[in-house]
Amino acid sequence: MKSKTVLVLILLVVVLAALAAVMLRPGQEGAQKTVLGQKLFADIPFQDVTKIRIITRNETTTIVKTPRGWGVEEKAGYPADFAKISELVEKCRDLKVGRSFAADDQVLDRLALYPPAQAGVGDTSTATKLVFTDKDDRPLLDLRIGKARESDQGFGGHYLMREGQPTVYLVDKTFKFLSAAPDNWLHRQVINLDSETVESVAFYRSGDQRPAYELRRPAKGQDFVISGVKGKTSLVRSKAGRVAAALSPLQAEDVLPAAQAGKDVSFDKADRFVYTTFDGRSYGLELGGTFSRDKETFTYARLSKTTSPGKGEPEADEYSGWIYVLSEWKMGDFIREPGELLASPK
Repeated sequence: MKSKTVLVLILLVVVLAALAAVMLRPGQEGAQKTVLGQKLFADIPFQDVTKIRIITRNETTTIVKTPRGWGVEEKAGYPADFAKISELVEKCRDLKVGRSFAADDQVLDRLALYPPAQAGVGDTSTATKLVFTDKDDRPLLDLRIGKARESDQGFGGHYLMREGQPTVYLVDKTFKFLSAAPDNWLHRQVINLDSETVESVAFYRSGDQRPAYELRRPAKGQDFVISGVKGKTSLVRSKAGRVAAALSPLQAEDVLPAAQAGKDVSFDKADRFVYTTFDGRSYGLELGGTFSRDKETFTYARLSKTTSPGKGEPEADEYSGWIYVLSEWKMGDFIREPGELLASPK
């Protein structure tokens, strides 16, 4: 082999070695160790997750696994929406890499990947922080989630980075609707009482001891009849059914511990509905004060459960420890004027 040819080959080897060193250098393209299309967090033991924290500049949600199930710490441990938790964990478990590149200040600002508490940057430049920890509070996964990648078809993945690492990843799923507001993680269904099991509904106005009206079924499967009103008592069947089905289900927009009842969350002379079932259970719903937020009106409510004597063993009342916030549209199911339930004369 000619010496000139040997020299060319040696130079080629040196160039290739230099290129490989640059490509594999820490902080450059992260790591070429991560193959495009592979799962990004295949090494994370997601089955060990016992706490999830979601943090933005203005809000924080902490969801904790307890022997009773998952609860929202900022809402005094009220049950969390397990379906949403599972969806989030599964999404992280299945994330695949579409692209990776090095992070610098320009990239962090453009893709909103600065830490939530970063000083000197605008709110639009900070990330949503997502942290999974185990039972010993050791981080299993610590992410900064930035902007979604926009495409002609909508959102085409999301930009994120692992805390303490200089690489940005474009992943195949979006976190566009990930919220750090605690009320967005609540299990909103308070109760789902089958309306066919309801024997009677009595409405008591402003703390009165006598009902303003009572709807009662003579037997299962029969229509309601009304008592407590004078004159014509022909019911509008659909409206009576609407009242009977108001707890099937009852959804809350937010919750407060019962201890917060007071001047601002008052139940003084509250209207009250009492639902009694054929198997002897009674559910009392008090409707307290109202308030407005973001141009919407909400009502505070309290729910309790009792078992009639001789109708079986008393059951735990899982509702009385809370004050529920009900939406205005839900309040339309609780018809308080007897005349609205009665058929108009022809």
